Parts: sequence; C-alpha cells; structure tokens
Amino acid sequence: MQRLRLLCLHGYHGNRNILRQQMDPLFHGLEVDCVQVDAPSIAEGDFGWWHGNFSSYREGFRGWGYTLGVMKHLSGLQLDCFYEYLTWYMSGFPGSVIAREGYYSAQPLMAKKFLTDAEWDYWYGGKPAATDIVDPFGKLVEKAGHARDGGSFDERMGNVAVWNSIMEEDRYLIRRWNEFITS
Repeated sequence: MQRLRLLCLHGYHGNRNILRQQMDPLFHGLEVDCVQVDAPSIAEGDFGWWHGNFSSYREGFRGWGYTLGVMKHLSGLQLDCFYEYLTWYMSGFPGSVIAREGYYSAQPLMAKKFLTDAEWDYWYGGKPAATDIVDPFGKLVEKAGHARDGGSFDERMGNVAVWNSIMEEDRYLIRRWNEFITS
C-alpha cells in the first residue's frame, strides 16, 4: 500500500519549518508523509516559492479560490464600509499586489491597470520576462528572459479539473487535530 502524502500549506506569517514542527506530532506513528512547501511570506520576505517546477497533470490541476461575502447582519455604516472595502479590493491595486506574489486576481483586467506590460506578460501571459520581475516590495523574483512555469493564465485556468473550498481530507484532519490537542 502506498503511503498517504498530504500537502500542508502555511499562511503568510509562517514557513515550512514552523509548519513541520506543528504538524509532525499530529502524524506521529501514522503512515503519512506530510509535505510542506513555502508560500510567499511577507513576514520572512520570501517570495521565491514559484521558482519550483510546476507539473502539468493529465487530469488537470486542483484550484483554490477566495471570496469576500457580506454578512447578513450588517446594516447602515457597517454595510456601507463593507461595500467600500469590496469596491476597493476589486479596483485593481490589490490584484496587482497579489499578482506580484504569484497569485491571480478575481478581476485580472482591473489588476492589469496597475501592472507594467512586462509584469502582465510574465504573470498572466506566460511570456518570458521582458525586464527583471520584482515582488511588491521591489525584491527580484525573476530575471529578464525567463518564463513562469505552467504557461499563461488561460492555459493554467483552462486546465483546472477540481475547485476546492474544503479539501476532502478536512474532516479527517480536524478529527486528528482534536485528538492531538486533547491528549
């Protein structure tokens, strides 16, 4: 029987070493390989995770997305503030920041207004960088002449086979985590 391999991702304020320390006790004694990778970390100034090679699976990619939703109890000023934030978030500037971190915006054409042509072609077009590509803080991400693995936005998004908001392993991991913290 093949060992179960779980991909464990951390948030912006962590790294794979911290995540490994947190996750190892959970999987102790199980036939599980917990694979940790570094995501962009603002706290660590590490935006280099996408330099790894991305495999293109026959069956397609698994994708994750985010959303902003209004809570039904909001009214008055709170509701107005939510819509102001939502309008700003979809205005393009935040999308350009996350593009420079290697992610895609829900409003790519709005984000394009805040990206240079070279950045747009690299991040969304799948073309070799015409100039050096930098992250939101000016740190070098890719030298001119190199292309991003995986192709263009259309090639990547056109090959997503499964969109997940909760992984299939979610209930199992929650049970195991609760067992761990109560032991």
